[in-house]
Parts: sequence; structure tokens; C-alpha cells
Amino acid sequence: MKNLIISGSSGFIGTNFVNYLYKDKKFLSKFKQVVLVDTLQYGKQKIDKSILKDKKFKFIKASIYNKKIVTRIVNNGDVIVHMATDMNTFDNPQKGVDENIDTYLKILSEKNISKFVFFSTANIYGINHSSNLLETDLPNPTTFYSAKKIAFEALLKVYFVLHNFPVVIFRPVSIFGPYQYPGWLVPLSVKRLLNNEKIQLTSGGKVKRDWIYVDDVCDLTMRCLKYDKKDIFGEIYNVGTGTEETVLEIAHYILEKFNKPKTFIKWLPERPGDLPREITKALKAKKRFKWVPKTSFYKGLDITIDWFLKHQNYL
Repeated sequence: MKNLIISGSSGFIGTNFVNYLYKDKKFLSKFKQVVLVDTLQYGKQKIDKSILKDKKFKFIKASIYNKKIVTRIVNNGDVIVHMATDMNTFDNPQKGVDENIDTYLKILSEKNISKFVFFSTANIYGINHSSNLLETDLPNPTTFYSAKKIAFEALLKVYFVLHNFPVVIFRPVSIFGPYQYPGWLVPLSVKRLLNNEKIQLTSGGKVKRDWIYVDDVCDLTMRCLKYDKKDIFGEIYNVGTGTEETVLEIAHYILEKFNKPKTFIKWLPERPGDLPREITKALKAKKRFKWVPKTSFYKGLDITIDWFLKHQNYL
């Protein structure tokens, strides 16, 4: 009986996905065990203790790129959801590329796994003014984070072509929700306002983003895992809502929630490599997986703000 392995399981998206997965007992019954792998680079275990105590789940504090670890835990037919990534936040962007990705993929290929879901990023498209990014648009990375993702994608494509590696690639836009590290706009703004500090924005607040609530990403991931045909292997799927807001609009909304004036903002210099716009309708993913994001942006924003107010230990 195969295992489900989730790398980056204790990160923002990983923690939310584990919570989402835990509720689907019928799907969990298909696996011998769910193996959670994370380095805990943010210094905190976010996964609920009740899940960690469940015999169905096993947590390993390690890098998924550790040759001994991956060789030991991966077996024939296993399913892997790869969410592992280096720290990359507004105030601490990723500064380099150092993992031995090729060795990692070689081991997985030799193990003959049944599915590998890779979380890339829509950031790989770089500076653009498109109103609907398509999977066929050329990559133009402007940060180490996006460059690493596209390099990983390139290797995955090679393994798919040469070894029929069962990869599915997701390129999500800006994801937000509970458990997000407070280096990003929403949790960082809540944290600063709780300390009576101004919200920090760059570029005059004109930066536009397609924002997707994390539960909708978890829903898509589950649909991908349950999809039993092989026609998704080797494919790339953008993940987004097709709607967008500027960071200034979001800042104003949060300020209003905290009864602060719209001028309670600290303006910072423009960040090199920052993208003026990033949006996709994700029609390919919607059609293939019969998936539609269910959470409107401001509903998700309200849920997220309320969650952080009740869980200030995560700020």
C-alpha cells in the first residue's frame, strides 16, 4: 500500500493542506501512511498536535533533499506533494540556489513513484502587463526565488520526457490565509497595526496581484491527487482567480478594520525585481480538474484577519 509524502508540510501552504487532508478520511484510507517532511526553517511546528499524534501520520524533521532521507522514506508507487521551498518573504527574499535537485529527482525516478505534484509560482513570468497569464507565456524570472522554481521545472520536464516521470506542475499567484508567515502583506500588516505601527508599502501601492485564498489551493491539490488519469502528467497549470486588487486597496481595507486612517502607511523604496502585475484566469486548471475558487477575496481576507487576531502567537 502506497504512502503519501508531503514535503514542506509545516509551512504556510503545507499546514493548511494537511488540515484540509485530515478531514477527508475516505481519501486517507487509500494510503498506508502520510509522511510529513519539513526542516521547520521558521522555527515553529504549525501542524496541529492531534494530527501529529494520529498513527496515520508520521512527521520527519529533515530536508527532503537529504539523499539518505529520501532514499529511506520513498517507495514504489508513492505519491509526493512537493511544497518545500526556502524562506522567501517581503522582508527576507531568497538569496540563492543550493539544493541538489537533480539527485533528488533521480532517486524519485528510480523509486517509480506514481505522482509528483510540484508547487512552482506564477512569479516565473516576471514583469508583465498581461490581464490573463497563460501557461504558454515565456518565463522571465526577476528573483532568485522564481529563477529556482523555473530551473526546477526545467529538470522536471527533462525527467518527464526521458523517464515518464509523473509530474504535475502548479503555478499559483499570491496565496493568503491562516498560518502565513508574518513577512507578507496581510499578516505583517496585522502585526504592525497591533503594535500601533504603520503598514509598510512600496511602489506607491500600485502593485496589482491576483490573490487566492489558501483553501481554494488545497481544494485544487486534492482534486489533482484524486484525478486518476495520466493525461495531466507533464502539464503545467496556472492557479488563480482572474480578479485583482492593488496592495493599496488591501491596505486601506485592513486599516478600516482597525479604525486607522488611510494615511497610516509607511512608504518604502521600490524593491528590485518586484512585479507590477500578476493575474491569471486559470482556465486550464478549472477545465481539467472541474475546479472553481469558492472564496471571494474580501471574504478570505476577513477570515484571515480574524484568524490572526485570535492566534497572535503566529505573528
